[in-house]
Amino acid sequence: MPTIEPVTENSLSIYNTLFDTLATIDSGCFGTVYKVKHKLDDELYAVKCVQLNEDFNTEYLEEIKNLAKVRSEYVVQYYNSWTTGVDLYIQMELCSGTLRHILDAKPQAFSRKEGQPLKTVEYFISSE
Repeated sequence: MPTIEPVTENSLSIYNTLFDTLATIDSGCFGTVYKVKHKLDDELYAVKCVQLNEDFNTEYLEEIKNLAKVRSEYVVQYYNSWTTGVDLYIQMELCSGTLRHILDAKPQAFSRKEGQPLKTVEYFISSE
């Protein structure tokens, strides 16, 4: 099982070398997500920074392995991750909307009024 890399000047500067931070998207008990611009490809990404603890190997490693395997237009795309010894950085696709926005807009997209049950087509599309 991989171990946490030792902190070095190079590993601490990976984030600052590769990205310009444009905004903080959100912050919570699992870390902070930033909207960033990659300095080499000029693309926008979301980078999540999670403070590591002693459960890193079992708790986060499996999630990262699973994210790396998923290739779907319906799942946020994982690109890369690295540690600085004290923080885990996860580079992901930047999405224009939020899950809350999608859930709020979904009834209108399916011509369903607030409080009405899901129609069959909406149910199967949502399930997929």
